[in-house]
Amino acid sequence: MAAANAHPDLFSNPPYIPPLTTALATLATANTNAVDGGSVALANVVTAAQEVRNLLSQHAGWVQRLANNATPEQGALLITTAAFSLRKTPVRVKKEAGASNTKVSGVVAVRVVTVANALLYFWEMCSDQKSWTKALDTEHTTGTVSGLTAGQTYLFRYRAYVRGKGYTGDSQVYSLMVT
Repeated sequence: MAAANAHPDLFSNPPYIPPLTTALATLATANTNAVDGGSVALANVVTAAQEVRNLLSQHAGWVQRLANNATPEQGALLITTAAFSLRKTPVRVKKEAGASNTKVSGVVAVRVVTVANALLYFWEMCSDQKSWTKALDTEHTTGTVSGLTAGQTYLFRYRAYVRGKGYTGDSQVYSLMVT
């Protein structure tokens, strides 16, 4: 709170600072009284702590709303000056469809992009772009194809069977030289 009070240019009229200051003083008094007090004194500590927690939560929301409307640099300054920590939202990396070599010679890992409501995925392969053969049928988005010749380039594609709609079209073709 001291940092926020020291930066009136960042925090104009912070609505939760005055009641939070009062609630912190009440909690300090309740803690002092609870040292030799009984169950009533302990209950006062719990009540005062809950009030501080509620006000901190409201203050955090207010600071976050300000930060959301600011540039990233200003938002970071607002959050840290208010004595909160920055947390970067994790970014999920979508795994792409395709085929890749595994550590085992002649074995290829295949992955599809998830198709909504798909029941099965059907992988085909060929080495000449003309005669496609069944490589793998699976309920999962990943699988392995084995028995391939190392040093040979194979082409892979897949399609899905979607509940209520039937088969999708063929995917793009993925080329891979098997190791």
